Amino acid sequence: MNGETGRGVAADSTERLQPNRRSLPIQRPLTAQRNNAARHSRPRLTPGVVLRRRLIDLVDAGARRPVTLLCAGPGWGKTITVASWVTTATDRVAWLTLHPDDNDRTMFWTHVVGALRGAGAFEPGHPLADLEPAAGVTDAVVDQILDGLDALPVRVVLVLDDFHDLEAEAVLHDLDDLLRYPPDRLRLILVTRTEPSLRLHLLRASGEIAEIRGPDLAFRPDEAALLFANRNVRVSDDDVARLIEETQGWAAGLQLAVASLAQGRRIDDLAGDHGVADYLTREVLARLPPDVRTFLTRTSVLDEVCADLATALTGERYSQRILESLERANAFVQGLGSFPRWFRYHPLLRDVLRNELTAQSPELLPELHRIAARWYAEQGAVIDALRHAAAGRDWEFLARQAVDWVPLMLSADRAGLVAVLRQIPGGELPTTPELQVCDALLLFHAGDYANVPARLAAARDLRAERTGPCDLPLEVALLTIEAAVVNRVRGDMPGLVTATTAVLGRLSSLRFGELPALLQYRAIALNNKGVGLLWTGQLDRADRYLWAGVTAARAAGLVLVEINAVGHLALLAVLRGALREAYEHATLACDLAERRGVRMSLQAVAGQLALALVELEHNNVAEAERELRRAVEAHRADPEAAQVLVSSLTRARLHVVTGDLEAARAELRRARRDADPMMVAPALDRWHRLTQSEVDLASGHAEAVVARYGRHTDSLLPGETVCLARAELALGGLDLAEALAARARATSPGNLNAVWAWTVTALVADAQGHGNRSVDALSSAVRIAQREGIRRPFLSIGDRRLATLLERQRWLVRDNAAFVADLLAETTPTRPGAAPAPETDLSDRELEVLRYLPTVLTAAEIADELRVSVNTVKAHLRSIYRKLDVTRRREAVVRAREQNLI
Repeated sequence: MNGETGRGVAADSTERLQPNRRSLPIQRPLTAQRNNAARHSRPRLTPGVVLRRRLIDLVDAGARRPVTLLCAGPGWGKTITVASWVTTATDRVAWLTLHPDDNDRTMFWTHVVGALRGAGAFEPGHPLADLEPAAGVTDAVVDQILDGLDALPVRVVLVLDDFHDLEAEAVLHDLDDLLRYPPDRLRLILVTRTEPSLRLHLLRASGEIAEIRGPDLAFRPDEAALLFANRNVRVSDDDVARLIEETQGWAAGLQLAVASLAQGRRIDDLAGDHGVADYLTREVLARLPPDVRTFLTRTSVLDEVCADLATALTGERYSQRILESLERANAFVQGLGSFPRWFRYHPLLRDVLRNELTAQSPELLPELHRIAARWYAEQGAVIDALRHAAAGRDWEFLARQAVDWVPLMLSADRAGLVAVLRQIPGGELPTTPELQVCDALLLFHAGDYANVPARLAAARDLRAERTGPCDLPLEVALLTIEAAVVNRVRGDMPGLVTATTAVLGRLSSLRFGELPALLQYRAIALNNKGVGLLWTGQLDRADRYLWAGVTAARAAGLVLVEINAVGHLALLAVLRGALREAYEHATLACDLAERRGVRMSLQAVAGQLALALVELEHNNVAEAERELRRAVEAHRADPEAAQVLVSSLTRARLHVVTGDLEAARAELRRARRDADPMMVAPALDRWHRLTQSEVDLASGHAEAVVARYGRHTDSLLPGETVCLARAELALGGLDLAEALAARARATSPGNLNAVWAWTVTALVADAQGHGNRSVDALSSAVRIAQREGIRRPFLSIGDRRLATLLERQRWLVRDNAAFVADLLAETTPTRPGAAPAPETDLSDRELEVLRYLPTVLTAAEIADELRVSVNTVKAHLRSIYRKLDVTRRREAVVRAREQNLI
């Protein structure tokens, strides 16, 4: 049929019928007379079939367009879906199940016309009502048929089932002509296993085609449960979910599972079921050329396959073409992505192929895994390389890869690495230094740190037996594990600095080709050195190394190392008194751990402890308790000496804040008693003594603090200097207290230590009668505290004059009035056991005047507000002072708040 025959949309279809077409000779081929009834009838719905409403609705919506395409592999339920829709259809439906014989042009059009006639599509007198195509259909006859379809009196849906059997170019060309200008009252539903060789892209561009494919046809859990229920097969929801995952919702697979369960069999491995294997072998594999089937069998050792990897396993040059053709043929091969480089086989097909490979070529299986292991290793896909090496029992290759990628123990791939290492037979572990490293990693994962050094020593002994140059990757791995277990876990911080310095030195002489995990090793070493420097008290150097560790870990994808480094930056900021910075770092570390699902890991503990310490200084006791509890839970099963001690110090400080000083002392004694004997951490020792000094000050033993620090004032840190200043203030050494506070302010401006120092200065100035200086000093303390969210110094300094100074501050310095009011609310709570004032029977007018006292209004201004004379207000004030037993206005305010009068 040529394009000039004309099926233009402007012409009336009846006018385009040629009179001589109806006079063509009528001759029904003998083959067309056989089995027409069966081929023109929709399949019967068997009892127990699941009528899936969502699919029926999809077909029904598609039937409103010229073409609906159902394209999926065998057994996905394409035909039964359309047959289910037919039971609800309101249009006339003509059904034709195609056969390879229909590649004959005459046979095809004979069956199409017959199916339409059987559906009542032609009324008497219609051009096609009596037409019987002659043998050897010509273009003219096809023109007559197509024009007749344009003149259908009613809307008819023609279902062409098994459309994949239609391959003849002549027939497909005829259908392309039909779809170029689709008849108004004809709808086509094409049911096929493979992508039709039709110009459907034009229909897609115009939105005139609906497509239903495998993912749409896949059974959902509720539909699968109904399928089992309809067959009276009882299964649990977990079993349904497992079968859905194993079959990917494949209808035939679920039907076969139903049949097996109905016969009382248990299906632990559905792919091993004879029915599944037989179905896939006959319906999928048997239809493929032998070389393609061999290709599938060899590549079935993979979970996902790409062309390069397939070529390595099979030697096939055109692997990409084969994979793409298998996907187009819906041969249970799925491309991953819009323009796929990677493909995945259906799990059941993959398992059937693997069983076939194991049965037919067992000697080939380990070799294929070893080839895959080396290919993945070259691509940097370490876990996949290790898995295939284990499957191929290539233990030496696996161990060398593990040594190169020890940093994976601190990555999201830790579980995958450990799972592979556990597959190494116990008898293999002592044979090479690399396998000894694998054993050490397993002990490290289990928290059995005590036995790790022995494995490292054995690895070094085995290495010494080898000849040749030093194996730097192996040496780096040994040093890294040693630094983590022998030094960091047990708290030997000088040793940790030394070991990590050695690791960084080795790494500087290596290239990526020699050690693929060079960046990861470097990130771990930088972070560990930063931690060692932190707890040896070298804060500035620790800051630089920890920041370098954060950057390197982020670049290398080691999220656990990044979390740990940021958490230790938060602890460093706490030691410096920079609470806002500490809070930012701590929340970042905790949020990152939460997002990555590692909140309960050892590496998240530092951030949680820092956050608890910050919340204590904010006087948020409940939040501090929560973060401390999380930290303790996280490192309970995997303790690290330094973090255990920080936990104890945090708990002791929490007891100080809540007033349980005896519990604080007990916690400090326990921390010292239970510390690892190998722990050397000068900064933590000083922090322990500082916390002990906090307990001494809170319990009124300032002399103990002076005895502890008084002889070494030149070498004190800012926090220690402030603590000694508070002790001197409590003991009356005002000049020395002020001098120490001034030194702390100079060395630690704008942070927690400065708040303490300015507060001490304010109290000293007040005690010396320097009111203005006291106001200015307290103003500086409040300004810093408000910016940093600091509250604890004002609540725990233990000087009763501070509440009076804060009250004065509230009215004299308006910028911080709201913050000071909050502090006053916490520093002067109502005390149920406080002795009542001698007389508190204030009159209504006196209570009214009392409410104005916390303001800065003068007596004259209060009188104006109350519309009374100033003498009346003064008289009320004298009465108020007498009844509250005070002599000054600010004392009256404090006493009134104590009695809950204002």
